[in-house]
Amino acid sequence: MSSLSQFLKTSTMFGPSGFPYLPGQDVFGSGHFQIIAASGNFTVPPNVTAAGIRVRVYGAGGSGAAAGNNTANAAKATGGAGGGLAVKIITGLSVGAVIAATVGLGGASVTATNAATAGNAGQSSSFGAYCSATGGAGGNATTTVATALGAPTPGTGTGGDSNFSGGAGGAVAA
Repeated sequence: MSSLSQFLKTSTMFGPSGFPYLPGQDVFGSGHFQIIAASGNFTVPPNVTAAGIRVRVYGAGGSGAAAGNNTANAAKATGGAGGGLAVKIITGLSVGAVIAATVGLGGASVTATNAATAGNAGQSSSFGAYCSATGGAGGNATTTVATALGAPTPGTGTGGDSNFSGGAGGAVAA
C-alpha cells in the first residue's frame, strides 16, 4: 500500500455532514487550523497530539475619533490603536475538554457634527485562562487648535509564550 493511500485511509478527510474538508478547514492536525470568530466554547478534537495546539489571541482595535466640522475651531482626531497579540502552545489537553474562547469586538464607530468625538476602545479576547490580549484604545479628538494629541495606547498580549503590543494610533501636533 502506498503512503498516499495509507494517508487517505487513516486521515480525517470528511466533516460531520459527510462532505470533504477543504484545505485548512480540517479539525486540528499537522498544519490545520480553526478560526474562532465569535465568543463560545472550543472543544479539543480527537486528533490533537501530545504536541498540543498553538493558539493566537488578538485583542480588538479601537475605533478612530471623529473631528467634526466646527468652523470656529480646527478639530483634530487620531486613529484608534491596535489590539495586542498573545501566541501560546498549549500541551497536556484532553480530547473533549472544553475551553471558553472570548472574542472581543472592535471599538464602535463614532460620528461628530460640531464637536470632536473620541473613539471607543476595542475589547479584550482570551482563550480560557491560558492567554489573553487587551483591546486598543480609541482615537483621541479635540477642537482646540493649540492642543497636541498623543497616540492612543495599544493593547498588549499576556500569558503567551510570545506577547506583542498592537500599533499605536497616530499622534497629532499642536
